[in-house]
Amino acid sequence: MPEIIKQWFIKHMPVEEDIGLHENKAFIRWIGYPLLAILVMVIAVTWNLFETGIYSFNKEFEMSFVTLNDFAKYYAFPIASLTVPLTFGVMFNRFHSSKQKAKSNEIVEQNNIANNFFNHYKYFKEHCEVLEKRFNFLNLEISCEILYKKLFKGSSVSNFITDIELSENDEFLTYIHNEIDTFIQHVDKVGIESVAYTSSHPENDDYYEKHTLNESYSFSFRQSGIYFRQTINEPVDFDNLLQSNFDIIFMLLCFNGVSNFEIIGGDFTKRYWELHQNKFLNFYVSYQN
Repeated sequence: MPEIIKQWFIKHMPVEEDIGLHENKAFIRWIGYPLLAILVMVIAVTWNLFETGIYSFNKEFEMSFVTLNDFAKYYAFPIASLTVPLTFGVMFNRFHSSKQKAKSNEIVEQNNIANNFFNHYKYFKEHCEVLEKRFNFLNLEISCEILYKKLFKGSSVSNFITDIELSENDEFLTYIHNEIDTFIQHVDKVGIESVAYTSSHPENDDYYEKHTLNESYSFSFRQSGIYFRQTINEPVDFDNLLQSNFDIIFMLLCFNGVSNFEIIGGDFTKRYWELHQNKFLNFYVSYQN
């Protein structure tokens, strides 16, 4: 039973914070229903007074201390009950004001989240533009929209996020791992030519070997909105590109708007150099020997 009353009250007496107090139909009900009950009570008391002969249309109307005292005595309860709709009106006004304040705070918070999101993206875009200029020798291109959504998954105008998930490192490193495998397969297929070069100083009889691929290799990186492409003729060039690849990704993770940089950056650095050591460096040393 109490639950039924509660649901009826919520349905028929709601506090609508979206509209003004005077436009709330429930506000009229909160005051009107008690007033209606008091009016019925006054009518019942008056009817009883007429039935008992205390009041009569045959008596003359008299305004005196005695009649006013009798009126106050007879109608004491209905008069006292008038405080009920007044109290309900004040309560409704407080509830309405509180809900409006809560909604106002919610809107302000949503606006702050939206502003933080757009400012975060703006500074991230500027960070990407700086990287493109720094690595213009690679013709680096960064699609900020794609990369931002990739790195800051779930971030939006209503859900501002500054963490980067560790799984992003998995995708970057897997791509680099596959590219190293592809390059090694290319070298095994086309072979390497070693050419001896003498020192540039005539008095020095030392010489060094230059290792050249018999067929050029096209290195391309296309991942998460990051793109660059280079053609290389020497294995050492591939190593240099791997270094540039590391620098680009690490500097992206260095963006000041990344709140978990120490974790994500440390994880990427550790795993990248392990991959470089175990996968490429062993191969690099073996062909030189």
